[in-house]
Amino acid sequence: MDHNSKLGIVILAAGQGTRMKSKTPKVLHNLAGKPLLSYVLEKAKTLADEENIFIVCGSNKDKIQKLYQNYKKINWVYQEKQLGTAHSLQQALEQLKKSKLKLDKLLVLYADVPLVNINDLNQLLDINSNNIKLLTIVADNPYGLGRIIRNNNKITGIIEEKDANKEQKLLKEINTGIAVYPVPEIFKWVDQVDNNNSQKEYYLTDVIKIAVKDFIAVQGVNSRYQLQLAERYLQKILAYNLLEQGVSLADIDKIEIRGNIKTGIDNYIDINNVFIGNIELGDNCIIEPNCYLKNVKLSNNVVIKANSYLENVSIESNCNIGPFARLRPETIIKSNSQIGNFVEIKKSIINKFSKINHLSYIGDSIIGERVNIGAGTITCNYDGVNKHQTVIEDGAFIGSNSSLIAPVVIEKNATVGAGSIISKLAPKDSLTLTRAKQKTISSWKRPEKKDQNK
Repeated sequence: MDHNSKLGIVILAAGQGTRMKSKTPKVLHNLAGKPLLSYVLEKAKTLADEENIFIVCGSNKDKIQKLYQNYKKINWVYQEKQLGTAHSLQQALEQLKKSKLKLDKLLVLYADVPLVNINDLNQLLDINSNNIKLLTIVADNPYGLGRIIRNNNKITGIIEEKDANKEQKLLKEINTGIAVYPVPEIFKWVDQVDNNNSQKEYYLTDVIKIAVKDFIAVQGVNSRYQLQLAERYLQKILAYNLLEQGVSLADIDKIEIRGNIKTGIDNYIDINNVFIGNIELGDNCIIEPNCYLKNVKLSNNVVIKANSYLENVSIESNCNIGPFARLRPETIIKSNSQIGNFVEIKKSIINKFSKINHLSYIGDSIIGERVNIGAGTITCNYDGVNKHQTVIEDGAFIGSNSSLIAPVVIEKNATVGAGSIISKLAPKDSLTLTRAKQKTISSWKRPEKKDQNK
């Protein structure tokens, strides 16, 4: 034997062959004077001990077994209902489990694929890997056959013709079905296969994507390099899960998920975004590039513009945030509000339809509805020992470059003139401002350097 006694072979021969329109089992139809199954069985015997070979048959088991009665040590497996290739293999695995055989790997062959080259099988078995090994070919006309799905040249799945989309049908690398599976992992993977497909069958090809998802556990992490490989792989799985939930990603390789994301539909996430902790996204949200979100809840139709940093905040529907905004813990942004570039907000409530569009700091504040805060405005909330609150009531207008020294109240519909320093109550429906008298000193001369070369 070229291969050791720890190799098992399963030959799937339970197909009904309805397209043959014959009472003779498909695998017993002759090819150059010999049944199809004979070609496969002869190759199997050159690779593994006879007692390690399992042949799965359906309703014609007795007829097939009678023809091969000279094979005394072969394991015959009966599949009562033909529910797909994964179900066929599962029947063989159940019999293997009951036996005393100790196998390291299983080669799966098909009785209706008689012309597979023995050299190809030997090369497949000689590959030094504990992962699944597949025999694939490139076909000029792949119609009707399962397509190989690759990512960075690594096989990540197989899609059947009837379940493939238009792009997948253009692929020409196809699955032959012939594969080597590690034992005991194959037991676990086959049990996870479902029949959620157009044929309602248990496809053996689905084992590939299950095994890919299980790669981290199989691979193990024993070095920083392996840790990085595991990280990249898990990130891809997490990104794939977002796609499955209806999120559009600009690039599946350029997203970092370090927590849990609960999402609605039709959300779009651009590149280089980092999600940490518990994230909730409503519907129709857009997150532009290079944003950091930690423990954030977004309602519907929220736009987070590029380079924004959000931590422990809640944002209601129809809000625009950023670019370059920083929202710190205990911040709540009510619906239809706008927080613009280089605005920092901490432990504050911003009520509906309010605008803080640029270059402002709002801390320990309650901002009413339809408030407009001009550029350069800050709330002076810290006296060096304690934090104090600023209250800006509905409809107030804060002119640019104003400082509001807490504790302070700006009443409803009050206006604060630009450049003001406000330390007392600003009454409602009134203009409040503090401004020194402007003067010009015409006799003043700008100082000049004595040595112009310095």
